[in-house]
Amino acid sequence: MYPYSYFKPSPTDWETTFAYWICLLSKPLPKETVNATALQSVMSFHYSVEEQAYKPDMLRSNKELIPKYLRPVAPVTLTHRWAPFELGVELLGSPVEHGTDGQSAYCIWKPEYLGHATPEQDDSEHEKHALFLFRLAASAALTSKEKILVIGSPGWSIEHERNRMMNPDTSLMMLESGYLYTERIGR
Repeated sequence: MYPYSYFKPSPTDWETTFAYWICLLSKPLPKETVNATALQSVMSFHYSVEEQAYKPDMLRSNKELIPKYLRPVAPVTLTHRWAPFELGVELLGSPVEHGTDGQSAYCIWKPEYLGHATPEQDDSEHEKHALFLFRLAASAALTSKEKILVIGSPGWSIEHERNRMMNPDTSLMMLESGYLYTERIGR
């Protein structure tokens, strides 16, 4: 379901990056936001806010949704030519809800314990990192009785993030705001 090739990205460096955001979903989203276009817009704006935040409240980029409905598990995560949706299906089964607009997609899963989960093809750094994030999200969602929401679309630039780590002050703010992990790419 929704492999990277589904999104038909162009071969430019900028568009070989795929961005996804894993959040805990505490209750059903308002109807106007339950579509891939709207959720991608929320993710895109949040990505920009994460880069510029200097106080914890700023990490509630959409105060109507965060934290009332969504709790970010990690910052918007970047990959190179890889999307997390097939791994999500492999780990958690069919999503309870999903959608796409052809340029972005979202899936919502009920959590299950993934402590010993390993994907069939555990060979890419992106898959290993996403496995870690799914396991983290699933454990947290089981504890808090929430669902897991993943939003994703091509765009952005992974090269911008490859050789730098998240600002330590921003990482601390993310942890204070409820994030469980604070790096944008797997290390």
